[in-house]
Amino acid sequence: MRLESTYLDSFDPVSMEEALSGTTIRHVQLARGRFLGKLLSIQAGQHRLSYGRYNLPLHAQGAMLDDLITVGFILDGVGEYNVNGRITAKPAPVVLREGAELDFFMAPRTEWMALQVKRSALEALDVSPENHSDSLVNIPGSVAMEARESMRRAVAELRAISAGGNAILSPGTYSESILSG
Repeated sequence: MRLESTYLDSFDPVSMEEALSGTTIRHVQLARGRFLGKLLSIQAGQHRLSYGRYNLPLHAQGAMLDDLITVGFILDGVGEYNVNGRITAKPAPVVLREGAELDFFMAPRTEWMALQVKRSALEALDVSPENHSDSLVNIPGSVAMEARESMRRAVAELRAISAGGNAILSPGTYSESILSG
């Protein structure tokens, strides 16, 4: 298991792209002011979990990983979001296919998470991007609620690990707790 934690006290697009390993996501700050942010990323086996929190609005654009599906959640923020041309509010779950393009306008104080998993893990939850015409799909209601709660638990565990707390996960526990809820 590998954990990376990055605190940003100014806008640094290069650090942001490096923290989200394997992607080519470019960021643009959309408002004046001092940018503050935090990025956490953990990889266990083939699965990756990333978390971000930013005080100012941003535009993020680029390609997702070619071999993993991205299940993203907007957990918190102020206002509406535009994800690949669709206006949405929090909490908003979206699924992006392998290699899909992301075009995400984030509101101020955005808090987000992204779980990147193999296609087989989503198919076990009856979520299949093949049934839709574009890269955004809605997660069925009950699955979305369970997944959102799993994401919130994962954020708490990531924060504890990042802070040097006692909530250290083994790779098996990580995969099991994130994917099974």
